[in-house]
Amino acid sequence: MLNLTPVSAGAGDVSFACSLDLSDLDFSGNRPFRQPVKVTGRVAAVGGVVSLTAMASFTFTAPCDLCGCVVEKNFTLPFCHTVVAEAEEENDDFALAPDWQLDEEALLRDDLILWVPLRFVCKEDCKGLCPVCGCNRNEQTCNCVQKTGDSRFAALARLLEDE
Repeated sequence: MLNLTPVSAGAGDVSFACSLDLSDLDFSGNRPFRQPVKVTGRVAAVGGVVSLTAMASFTFTAPCDLCGCVVEKNFTLPFCHTVVAEAEEENDDFALAPDWQLDEEALLRDDLILWVPLRFVCKEDCKGLCPVCGCNRNEQTCNCVQKTGDSRFAALARLLEDE
């Protein structure tokens, strides 16, 4: 918990560093944060606005959505928030710090949860698995005949062939 009272009064800034254990987070059976997330940051008042800037460094482990290979990738992500002591209504644009007490670990945990990609691939040009034999097309070439088109439209295709 960071005490931001001096910062809100314009008397300097507050630096922080923490290590977040996110190993309990489960995304569809995958636990991508197997090692602690290292975070460094600073809270400062600039022009009467209290801002938090942070940098999170971590290894993200997940299976590729195309080929299924488990991949570890290192990321360094910046996060930035405008901090307020109170708000008239709930607003996602601001980080709320009641009485200028900010739970930076909970805030950054939420940031990382929202960052988790919906689709994760091992590399941009991943060829995925063969839909016929299931081989990983990044590692080997198969001789399977690939069907083209969508079988749900087969009846429509036959209508076009009759013309």
